[in-house]
Amino acid sequence: MSDRDELLEELSALEHEQWIHWSKSVHESIEKLIELIDVNSLSQEDVQFIETQKERLARWESYWVDYDELSEKVKEQDRKYARKIIEMFEK
Repeated sequence: MSDRDELLEELSALEHEQWIHWSKSVHESIEKLIELIDVNSLSQEDVQFIETQKERLARWESYWVDYDELSEKVKEQDRKYARKIIEMFEK
């Protein structure tokens, strides 16, 4: 693995760590909001929106693992931002 590839993976792991921190704080806020909502008073469209948010939160939880445990597809999301950092420093 080249030095640039190693740097990319290190920065991607850091990006993932930052995302975990951010997503956990957002997750907590969204969960609290959902708990306050009386779904019986909502339209079907709004109920579907709430269900979509619950699914999103569950998906996020599944990504709260070490970078090395992620699939290549998910790692690529972190790599996109790591590449931007590398490109910025290469200018």
